[in-house]
Amino acid sequence: MRDKFPDVLDAVLTNVKTRAVFGGLRRQDAIELVEEMFVGQLDLTQIKKTIYQTKFFPEHGRDKVYGRSSSQGGTYQVVSHTELC
Repeated sequence: MRDKFPDVLDAVLTNVKTRAVFGGLRRQDAIELVEEMFVGQLDLTQIKKTIYQTKFFPEHGRDKVYGRSSSQGGTYQVVSHTELC
């Protein structure tokens, strides 16, 4: 629009009090609107937030496992003489 109607675009950007921007703009148009809407408020080279995190990625290999076990067992039986006859 700047190439075809530069006066109209300048009039719109100068006289409009409320501005709303929706998606679908070309990159150059979006940069131009940002520079018009946020005069002196926005620095595109400034780091906004920095998050520092420790990354820990353990490596698992084949582990050796040692163990010991034992068991005991037994039976006990009572037999009466009446059961034998």
